[in-house]
Amino acid sequence: MPSRNLARCAFALVFCFSRVATAQAPDAARVAEIARHVTPGPYGATPTVAARDFWARVGASELYPSAAADARQVSRESFAPLPDELYLDFSRSGNRTRYEGVYFDKLKTLRTLVVAECLEQRGEFLPAIQELVASYAADKSWVLPAHDGALDNFSGRQITIDLFASEVACDLANTDFILGDRLDAGTRTLIRAEVERRIFVPYERMVREGQPSLHWLTVTNNWNAVCLANVTGAALALLEEPARRAFYVAAAEKYIVYFLEGFTDDGYCSEGVSYWNYGYGCFVRLGHLLHEATGGYVDLFAAPKARSAGLFARRMEITPGLYPAFADCGVGATPSRAIMAYVSRRYDLPPSLWEQRGFGRVRWLDEFGVFSFVFEPPAPGAPAEAAGRRDWFESAGILICRQARTSRGLPVAVALKGGHNAEHHNHNDVGSYVVCIGDAMTLVDPGAEVYTRRTFSAQRYVSNLLNSFGHPVPRVAEQLQRTGRDARGQVRRLELSDEQDLLALDVTSAYSVPTLKQLTRTFIFHRPTAQLTVTDEVRFTTPERFGTALVTFDSWQQLEPDLVRVGDTETGVDVHLDTGGRAFTIEATTIEEDIRGDRRPIRLGIDLNEPVEQAVLRVTIRPAADAHPPSPE
Repeated sequence: MPSRNLARCAFALVFCFSRVATAQAPDAARVAEIARHVTPGPYGATPTVAARDFWARVGASELYPSAAADARQVSRESFAPLPDELYLDFSRSGNRTRYEGVYFDKLKTLRTLVVAECLEQRGEFLPAIQELVASYAADKSWVLPAHDGALDNFSGRQITIDLFASEVACDLANTDFILGDRLDAGTRTLIRAEVERRIFVPYERMVREGQPSLHWLTVTNNWNAVCLANVTGAALALLEEPARRAFYVAAAEKYIVYFLEGFTDDGYCSEGVSYWNYGYGCFVRLGHLLHEATGGYVDLFAAPKARSAGLFARRMEITPGLYPAFADCGVGATPSRAIMAYVSRRYDLPPSLWEQRGFGRVRWLDEFGVFSFVFEPPAPGAPAEAAGRRDWFESAGILICRQARTSRGLPVAVALKGGHNAEHHNHNDVGSYVVCIGDAMTLVDPGAEVYTRRTFSAQRYVSNLLNSFGHPVPRVAEQLQRTGRDARGQVRRLELSDEQDLLALDVTSAYSVPTLKQLTRTFIFHRPTAQLTVTDEVRFTTPERFGTALVTFDSWQQLEPDLVRVGDTETGVDVHLDTGGRAFTIEATTIEEDIRGDRRPIRLGIDLNEPVEQAVLRVTIRPAADAHPPSPE
């Protein structure tokens, strides 16, 4: 299961990347065929409370030693309907976190209580669970305020389905499925009535009539997979009639193809690793649900792009455990080992090293935080698959270069980004790059900001984390990069060998500068010296200002006029600056945006002092440890 903490930081709608399409109901013949294969009764991935062998294993897991104690300490505040004033906070202030903190605590409380009841099976937590269900029924809306800008849900003018209305419904439906008649009849009736009213009725109307216009059916980002997994999961767990459950299976099968279209043919996820955990993790959950609920008849994993998208995480690793924070991804985000393990076994692949580190722990987590199935560790000595020399995502213009080492043996690797400036959860970052040494990300793409109303508005690129100021890319005629699909890095040269990898990008189109004739950025990663060279060649029709930047979270110092050290000796880098003899200035700016994390990134601006008609600015990056001989043992 994707990390819920990471995912919850990232729940936001970017319909500017959606396609508008007319919703169409699945073919009736297909629904009838699926109906012959669905389970006779409701189905949920998590076994019911009666499956004592399963819940005994849960209780023995290292992840659940205090489940019952946690359930006894849940906040009673979670049992009250969410206050109107808290819901209206976003519309008045733009702040998301105050409401969402309470909202997600409430959802966590429900899951904790259900798990605890299944483990203890004494009825102790049933009254609290039933009180929580009544609280959900009393909430004016299950939709997040950030997704209810016109307050249509809050005011009762309309009922729509967002990421979390669907998740609440799925959790309530699975509460009913898992606990069954241990819940009182009134609670079970209330769950059915509320999920029917808030989810099933608007969803079926959307699929059959295209009303209300809920775009997530045909978007190509995570909303499609998340909402389909949750709505379908609720239907499978709650609905009795096989024909109606078959309708939901067929609709999911029909519309999940849009989610896969959001990946390039070679599997690149422009939303980043944390959103891959969330979106592709929900695709995996949906695929598992449909496969099991139809006896293997419906297989989403048979699609070629399902496989390539599944391999994204293992291919994006820079050095072991480090992944680039491109787009709205947080620095330090890592892929879910559970999702990777599912993909590896589904496609009969050896585990990656990152995945293998987690063997012996829970392998798959569902929406209740309990495992619905467990992967046993492989036999002792079973090989894991180490990352290769490189991974090249041709369709996205992303190159990961590995297998260089410092003189002290630490791995050195880089991530290089072309792409365009209309990607999902886009940052204006054509030409960005990341440099890792050992377990340190020394030169960075600083990742996402804490979401507010501004983040998904016309003011998005006011943020110096999201515009190109916060990325290690050129500034041209004092202009930052522009947005749009046609603002892109065109690959002009690609030369890959054992010794070095070269990627040359034409990034001219990323800048709205009439006097700019040509701007080419060339990366050369030289493995024998563990060196990355970044060369910018620019030409103007008339003289203009020009410069580039480094971005880091680490300390830095200027050792010589043309030499900067970033980080410490062990995992730091020495950066040599070559401007062809032109005078330049280095200016350090702390990027004061609300970033996810405790540290603020530093932008080291490297700007030529005088306007130029043409110039070559070369940055050579080498491990700092290699600048001096190793210390004696």
